Parts: sequence; C-alpha cells; structure tokens
Amino acid sequence: MLPSRPTCPRRWTRSARRGEIALATSGNGGIAHFAAELLLHQAGGLRANLVHYRGGGPAVQDAIAGHVPLVVETFATTLEHHRAGRLQILAAFAGQRSAAVPDVPTAIEQGVPNMLANTYNALLAPAGMPAPVIAKLAEATAKVAAEPEFQAFLRSVSVEPVLDSTPARTAEFIRSERAKWEPIIRATGLRIE
Repeated sequence: MLPSRPTCPRRWTRSARRGEIALATSGNGGIAHFAAELLLHQAGGLRANLVHYRGGGPAVQDAIAGHVPLVVETFATTLEHHRAGRLQILAAFAGQRSAAVPDVPTAIEQGVPNMLANTYNALLAPAGMPAPVIAKLAEATAKVAAEPEFQAFLRSVSVEPVLDSTPARTAEFIRSERAKWEPIIRATGLRIE
C-alpha cells in the first residue's frame, strides 16, 4: 500500500525553499495541481511549495489537522467541511459565486485576474459513434438536465448545470479548455498524452 502523504519536510508549514509556504493539492497532474499552478501564475509573485497528495481526502484532512496551511481542492471534497466549520474556503476559482456557498467570494473578486479553474462533467462517447446515436443521447441528456429536481440537486453540491449544451458546444469547450491548460501543463514539465 502506498503512503497517503508525499515525502516532504516534517514541518509542513515551512517550505524547503525560503519564503514559500506549503500549498497542498490532490495530486500531481490533476485539476487541483493545475489550478494551483494557475493561481501562482495569475497572482503574480505568490510563491509556494506545491505538496502533491494521493487524493483530495488526505490533502483536506491534513489541512484540517493544521499540517498544511493551504489546500487547493474541489467543492465536492471541501463543501461539507466548510459547512461544518472545520475548513474555511477562501476563494472559488469560478466566474461567479457558487449558489451552494454564496458567502465565498471568487478569486477574481479578490483581485486575481482570470482565475478560472472549474471541473466539469460531460457525457462522452467513442470516436466514430454514428450521428443518430449521438443525437439520441444528446436529446435524453437535455431532457434530464431540464428537470428542476435534477438542477436543484446539482446546485446543492455546487455544480452549475449547463442547460444549453450540445455535442458541438461540448467539443468546442473541450478544445478551449485544452488550449487554456496546455501552457500550464508544459510549465510543469508534464506531457500531454
């Protein structure tokens, strides 16, 4: 079994590099890692030693326990801890505040320009799937997404439903996200495969 913590200095709040604080992520190469890299880039001059865990749970637990001073993680992992007062969410990396936690300001509101790092869910199919099948799946997905109960559930867990999605818009969104994240990925030294 692999250890849940990465190998790093025992004093988590002090970085191995002078003048930097430890900033935990849920793992090397995930959205939290890239969001942390984007934050460091967009915040201009902010220095941190990224500490990559093997999952959001261990990173959040160490933040709650005070072993790391900051963690970048999704609302799905942190929301209940925020509501219970065990963890304070400082900023949302979205274009607008979440309906699930309207008291949490966005990073943009706090002066970090273009700090957008959202996770998303998409229904994907193998390349070459026949167009009529894709159309039928898109129709069924739109029908479910239109249900008020489904929308209310998504918003309760800080997921904003996209109600005007189509296969073409989803493909364009994925292309734009790839273009957005490629420079960050390259800066980390990871390869896109």
